[in-house]
Amino acid sequence: MTETAAPPEAPEASQLGIVGQWTWSSQTGIPSAKQIRTDTGNWVSATSVNVTAVDNSNNDHSDDIRMLDKNDTVIITSAADDTIWARFTVQAPAVDNSTWFAIPVVVQSQSGVAPTNNTTVTAEAQLAVAIGNVNKIEITLSPGTVAVSPDMAENLVNLIAAGFQTVAHLVSQADFEVYVQGGDSIVYSFDIHPAIIGEPFP
Repeated sequence: MTETAAPPEAPEASQLGIVGQWTWSSQTGIPSAKQIRTDTGNWVSATSVNVTAVDNSNNDHSDDIRMLDKNDTVIITSAADDTIWARFTVQAPAVDNSTWFAIPVVVQSQSGVAPTNNTTVTAEAQLAVAIGNVNKIEITLSPGTVAVSPDMAENLVNLIAAGFQTVAHLVSQADFEVYVQGGDSIVYSFDIHPAIIGEPFP
């Protein structure tokens, strides 16, 4: 007996910065309110995903979409059938057209053909963050009239590390080496968990 393989389900996205539902349009060009479409009206030959800032739930994703950059991933999945999906690799930052964005992409993989016109789809963004990667950040503190103490250095590094967690496209771990002029260097290591949704770093 020959077994038929089940159709592939949509790939899981991690480190999500954008999750929302829009109305799929098979038309090309500028999307209408709460729409997502491509420059070709399909998935196979698309070079741009065109999407409005506001989704079907009236959530404004402008700030999140502006953070997309080269090598990030956009996944579009039919809300009615999760075996119908397309995965795109972002080629450059999105073009901001005020109420809608054009995201330069190439098709990475897909399952099934594009959804029927005017049906609901879920769009997700997967940030290109290298899990387990380590960056070394060096900071030199030059004392003025007040001597720089290890506590001051630690407070500064804590502030920087906290800020990194609200910015996309950073590594998952960072080692900070602080050089205090006239003293020894101090090394701090942090696990960085990018999350571009939240309060911005001041």
